[in-house]
This record gives sequence, C-alpha cells and structure tokens, in this order.
Amino acid sequence: MTRDYPRVVNACQEAVSQDGTTWARLAARFVRVQTDGLVVFSIRDKNDRAIEQISMEPKPGQVAYINDRATEFGKLRSTDTINLYVPEGEYGYATRPLAQERFTRVTPVAAATQAPPPATYTKPEPDPAPVAVAYQEPTPARLPQTASLLPWAGFGGGLMLFGALSLGLRRKM
Repeated sequence: MTRDYPRVVNACQEAVSQDGTTWARLAARFVRVQTDGLVVFSIRDKNDRAIEQISMEPKPGQVAYINDRATEFGKLRSTDTINLYVPEGEYGYATRPLAQERFTRVTPVAAATQAPPPATYTKPEPDPAPVAVAYQEPTPARLPQTASLLPWAGFGGGLMLFGALSLGLRRKM
C-alpha cells in the first residue's frame, strides 16, 4: 500500500493495537459519495493539510464513526472528519480497527480510470466488543486571529527613533 500511496505514510496520526493487529490511524475528511457508490475522502496530515484524495467502496451496511456515533456515508457533510484505519502489512482501509470493517476497493481519485488495485477479502467474523474511538475536536468554523499589527508598530517606532537621532546629530553639526 505504501507503494501506491507513499504520501499517506506522513498522515499517520498514531498506531493502534487491536486483537494482535497493529493499525495506523489516519484522519480523513469526507468529500462526497459518487453516483456509483464510491466514497471520496481527503487524507489529512497532523497539521490538517490534504495529503491525498482516495475513493473507496464500502461494504454493505458499513458506516463511518464520528465521536462513536455511527453515521451513514450519504449523511456525512464536507466538514466531517473521521478516522480511517490501515492494518499493518495489508491493503485497505477500515472505519474501525476490526478485520470485517475493511473497504472492498480503494483507488486514488486521480487514477479512477486505471485498473483498481487488488481487492482484499476477509472472512466475516462475529462482532467483537465495542471499540472506543478517540474523540476528535470539532473543526472551528473560523480560523483563529493570530496575526497582529505589533511588528509594524515596532518598525514604525524604530523609524521614528532613527529620524530623531539623525535630526539631533544634524543640529549639532
């Protein structure tokens, strides 16, 4: 999978161990559900910058989880960020770190016209105990105001000081 999606490695938020399998947790922002049923996500890095867009085909009945609430893919909004999990050494994403949750097909959005990568199928297992998904802070509606005019005020003060010193030296001469 790292061969097909080398930039996704930089998007790993943390490693999660579940039932002896290690999963990489990725943050993904929902983009859209296409008419053919493929769900498009934008994989995000730790600074919430887009790394890569991928489209995935969910299994029947599969849902996304937002703060431990199951949400159908068709009801997601473009501001929703969910966790996607990638099993170590395997090809595919999941909405929870469980083997039966994997998507059946994953393709990069740009390569949707190319042949899809090989699909992985795992035998369905009985539902294990519920898994706690990490709480994600809601995305603020507005960006915080971090810039100020203080550097410009300092620059103006420095210019005034330089002018006063120049004027004082000129009068003494």
